[in-house]
Amino acid sequence: MNFTLTRQQRRIIRAVIAVLSAIGAGTLAFPDFVPQGWAHAMREFDNWLVGVFLLVNPFMDWGADDAKGDSAKG
Repeated sequence: MNFTLTRQQRRIIRAVIAVLSAIGAGTLAFPDFVPQGWAHAMREFDNWLVGVFLLVNPFMDWGADDAKGDSAKG
């Protein structure tokens, strides 16, 4: 099984994680109509998800031809 991501897919994943990180840090607030308990639970989940991503992120570029530092194939 060959699991590789394109550069665009990696960018999208990292952008989504950046938004989740902002929510988890509280800098991107939830609207007033979201109940406080739900908002807290979502922030906690976002923080957990970002923590997992920090472990996975270094491995996302493995095997990618367009990752920085890869030599040109030819």
